[in-house]
Amino acid sequence: MTTYLAAVVGSSPENEFASVYRFNRIWSEIDTLDRKTAEESRMATGIGYRENKVKVMLFDELIQKIGYVNFLNVDVEGLDKEIILRLRPDLGRPDVIVFEDGVCWGGSIESIEHLKRLGYVHLFTSGGSIGYCLPLTTAG
Repeated sequence: MTTYLAAVVGSSPENEFASVYRFNRIWSEIDTLDRKTAEESRMATGIGYRENKVKVMLFDELIQKIGYVNFLNVDVEGLDKEIILRLRPDLGRPDVIVFEDGVCWGGSIESIEHLKRLGYVHLFTSGGSIGYCLPLTTAG
């Protein structure tokens, strides 16, 4: 398994490096690339965070480097919708995609419509997590 230490962004990066806001707790589920989301989480939880700089990689670049992806879990606190809207059929289609949308539980209209255009069907919604999959006849 290959691990990439990079901030994966959906659109052209403005800089070669991006800020990652890492909360002062083990295995933090609220780390984010979005300063506004970090501030909202800090206010809600009272937990501080630190800012680290990491290399930026375009989402399209990551998919091209990895190749075929069976299961894609998008979890970038506050930026999931942007990544989902960047999925392109010419870069391959993961069999299953899970993402979060804490603002619009069940997924935004734009995310849902985009995934449907790519041939995905709704698999589940569990809290803020949403799962979509390709029908078995087209998967793999």
